[in-house]
Amino acid sequence: LALRRRYWSHDEDAILSCLTLVANCQTDLNRIDQALDLEREIYAKRVALFGAEAEDALIDAGNLSISLILLERYGEALQFLREIHPVAERALGREHSLPLDIGHNLAVALFEHAEASPDDRLEAVSLMQHVLKRRRRVLGPEHPRTQKSEADLLRMRKRLPPA
Repeated sequence: LALRRRYWSHDEDAILSCLTLVANCQTDLNRIDQALDLEREIYAKRVALFGAEAEDALIDAGNLSISLILLERYGEALQFLREIHPVAERALGREHSLPLDIGHNLAVALFEHAEASPDDRLEAVSLMQHVLKRRRRVLGPEHPRTQKSEADLLRMRKRLPPA
């Protein structure tokens, strides 16, 4: 990162990519608060440089949302994901893996939010079902992300109150 800044300071995108790697390492080291601060900075700069519909900006949005969920800041994650999900689908299409990841995160945040109503939880289950269906078609049933959606959907259904 220091070398990038020193010799290629004009290449802001490359510097942001290096910062993303630093944030990922912080997450792996369970320093999620630090990662979140850095991810907010990265996302804001990437959007300012390339716009919210740029694929790298949407990847950064996904990283940011994961950190919010890991920190159990579901309300903030929910607000952010409701904004970014339609942007991702419009920019990349509903079948692209990135909008599917963002939709998955949205369903988790909606379901886990402390103030979620029974209708919110049903909406989360419905959204996860749609994500799972598209992931099976796009990624295949054996893909780890498909299996993650299956496991999360099963967990959500078990936690729903009896109808």
